[in-house]
Amino acid sequence: MAELKSFDKDNELSTKWSDDADKMYSKVFGKVDHIDFMDFDTEEGKKEQLSGIDKKIYTEDGRIITVDEKTHRNSTDVVLEIWSDVLTNKQGWLFTSKADYISQIEPRQDKMFIVSMKTLRKYAVQHPEQTIKSNAIHWQVSEKNGKTWKSGHVNIKEKEFVDWANRTPGVERPVIVPLHEYI
Repeated sequence: MAELKSFDKDNELSTKWSDDADKMYSKVFGKVDHIDFMDFDTEEGKKEQLSGIDKKIYTEDGRIITVDEKTHRNSTDVVLEIWSDVLTNKQGWLFTSKADYISQIEPRQDKMFIVSMKTLRKYAVQHPEQTIKSNAIHWQVSEKNGKTWKSGHVNIKEKEFVDWANRTPGVERPVIVPLHEYI
């Protein structure tokens, strides 16, 4: 049976950690000039949010890096959303996000895990039995404003994923940043 989750409650947790995440991006991407949060209440922000972009990071060397932020309460794994809503056949952010990077903030584990979407997608293609064809998909039912959807994700052991990235040519290595150094 799928777990019922409150979208608003999860969003509260993400909002709480969002500013702290901003402090950590310079460790990963170099000197940051400024960061724009994609506010769902603006036309541009809504468009970007719907494409999986939570923030645009502008670096001092002129790069613009897009990030999709996720906050996990209890996970020690790399979490990949395979289905955003299986009831409407909508694929998850692993396939649809236009962000350059995913940052997974894990407060109870005292870390933020940052990895490129290209690396995550390459892992999924090389490990279909553990990801896209997995029988180990965890299902959850979420609700907001009376709307209900059923999403599905897989958990990949962080050490297994990092070991794979370290030995696989041509993939960008994930970065793990301790939260306590920045909060």
